[in-house]
Amino acid sequence: MFSVSLFAIITFPVHLVFVKKPFTFFVNCFAVLFAQKTWIGYAVTAKNLPSLRHAVIACNGIPLSAKQPLPAESLQMADQWYARDYDPVNDLRLIIKIYRHLGG
Repeated sequence: MFSVSLFAIITFPVHLVFVKKPFTFFVNCFAVLFAQKTWIGYAVTAKNLPSLRHAVIACNGIPLSAKQPLPAESLQMADQWYARDYDPVNDLRLIIKIYRHLGG
């Protein structure tokens, strides 16, 4: 999702209006750009899944900085489905869907 970060940095003034916490979004863009974070990742840590960098958003669409409303077992199942059925297009769809919350 390097390209999403690069596009967001180039068009940053537009995001000041549409993104909640735009400066945190800007920091997240650089963290993803420099491979310190990923946009979409696991909601909980699990040893049996492929490793990912720390994420901005969980695969269920909720920012990792927010409290996850689902029980841990449900989050683990969602993480397993995400890892098993990974598709970059789905990541892009989720990023577009939760665009306003990418600064969270």
